[in-house]
Amino acid sequence: MIKFFRRIRQQLLTENKFSKYLIYAIGEIVLVVIGILIALQINNWNELKKNNATTKLIFEEILNDLEYDIRLADQQISYYYRTDSLCGRVLSNEVSIKDYDSGKYLNLINPIQKFFYDDLRLNAFNLLMQKSEIIPVQYKGELNLIKDIYTNDIEDIINYNNQLEKYCIDLENEYRKNYDWYSDSKEEYLAQKKYFQLNDPKYLNNVKLFELSVEYLNVSYNVFRTNAIIAYHQIHKKNNSLRKIPEYIPKYAKASHEELVEYIGSYRIGNNIGKLSIESFYLKMQVGEFYNVNIYKIAKDTFVPGFGKKESIQFKRDSTGTVVSLDLFENGVFLYNCEKIKN
Repeated sequence: MIKFFRRIRQQLLTENKFSKYLIYAIGEIVLVVIGILIALQINNWNELKKNNATTKLIFEEILNDLEYDIRLADQQISYYYRTDSLCGRVLSNEVSIKDYDSGKYLNLINPIQKFFYDDLRLNAFNLLMQKSEIIPVQYKGELNLIKDIYTNDIEDIINYNNQLEKYCIDLENEYRKNYDWYSDSKEEYLAQKKYFQLNDPKYLNNVKLFELSVEYLNVSYNVFRTNAIIAYHQIHKKNNSLRKIPEYIPKYAKASHEELVEYIGSYRIGNNIGKLSIESFYLKMQVGEFYNVNIYKIAKDTFVPGFGKKESIQFKRDSTGTVVSLDLFENGVFLYNCEKIKN
């Protein structure tokens, strides 16, 4: 082919047809440029294909880590619910000396625990950050979502954990310095410790502060878990993943403000009034001064609370399509209907 084009050039020059030769030369240059552009485009296609394949593999690893971290958050939240229940019994004076003899409440007087935030899996996230420049534009939403979860949400967990750990260490040092019974070295010291737990107001104050600190950490784990679940389903769909979704990962819908606004208002719940308000992409139910819970949309008119709750909520509409009440279920069993109070 090269010899063929060379022969044409020589023939045009020999015949002194310079203008035709110039046209031919320009055409040859254009063909070369087109060839280069085609080669570059093919290379870009190959690079894009390679980046897409790498991105899918990384996000599959992200899914794997999210499964582990959501399960870990479940365990941590479950622990905090149990601890909160223990604190509630202590603060309500429902604990007897037999309870302390059983050892069930010892962690409230010596509450330093091993927390799990440093056990979260970050390998896939770190790889994602290293490869962030090659992530295709269609994955930028998932990239930002994961980045927010594994930086901001985990930072909140670490901060609240550090606060709780500092409180526990300070409390431990206070007991060690000021109370002989701290060593547990004598039978009489054990009796003094139980008396302190059952009768000293300072102990109740310590338990109350511990309960509040645990609640803050529990909320941060719930936020992490909720956002991780949202991210998991979004990535699973975007990646066309074939992996089976574990049963412990519920299907939360990231509802818009417009989708949620028709549910807000006050509802009559037994002798109490429950108020529903919008919080980000979910609803917050406030009953009385202290009880509040987040509820998440899983289908039209169907909501469930976060981890640790067994209830579900089904909103009811009248013939015009207006929300008029909600039915509360526990373990699939109907409990009662709560009428919406008209404004």
